[in-house]
Amino acid sequence: MYLADRTIQKTDGSALLNWLLLLGIVLMYVHLRLQKQISSVSREKADMEQEKNRMLAENYQILKDANASKQTFYHDLKNQYLLIQNYLETGAYEKAKDYIKELGGREHMEEIRFHTGSEAMDIILEYKLNQAKSQGIQINCLIEPVQLRLQETEVTALLGNLLDNALEACDKMEPQDRWIQIVIRQMGNASFIKVSNTCAQEPERIGEEFVSGKQGTLHGIGTKSIREIVERYGGVQETGYKDGIFFMTISFF
Repeated sequence: MYLADRTIQKTDGSALLNWLLLLGIVLMYVHLRLQKQISSVSREKADMEQEKNRMLAENYQILKDANASKQTFYHDLKNQYLLIQNYLETGAYEKAKDYIKELGGREHMEEIRFHTGSEAMDIILEYKLNQAKSQGIQINCLIEPVQLRLQETEVTALLGNLLDNALEACDKMEPQDRWIQIVIRQMGNASFIKVSNTCAQEPERIGEEFVSGKQGTLHGIGTKSIREIVERYGGVQETGYKDGIFFMTISFF
């Protein structure tokens, strides 16, 4: 205070006014710069929030479209499956073959030819494995003629559900990790069917049944129907999961 008072006393009024004006200009400049920086930061924050909202909306729409597309795919697949099953149940095998050719193309039908001793089983195998190829799933088969006492409708339900569950599990895997192995063999009086596939995690089990991840859809009907057919003919069913691989083996004696 003393130094300030001594300085003011030695300064005439005109010089003091000039210094005060200069100080006012400096303070105004600093204030304007701060306001500009605050405004710039606010604009950047608003732009970032807007971009974030745009990206969220875009991702939501992508997920919505993908989900709608997937729902349509499974709905169409269910209708196709039920139509083929109806052909098989009524013995219209030629119609079933023609419909599969229409869906997958004649050239694919000629690549996969099975002779299991059951025409219904041959058709289901061709149809489901063409579907697996279209999903980029690697297929490994060892298939021989077998002697099954099952009705055509039971063969359709049994093998169709086995392969549906395998396709569903593979659909959740990365493309490079998708594969299904099918073994159908006759050893003496015993017939064996085994389906193995990659699986992201062990399926949930309720009681004796493994539960599909898609309850209420075509893929959710699986293991109970399979077990009922196996028990009806005195067969044995074995299921297991280890190191990312799920398998189901069915034996008839």
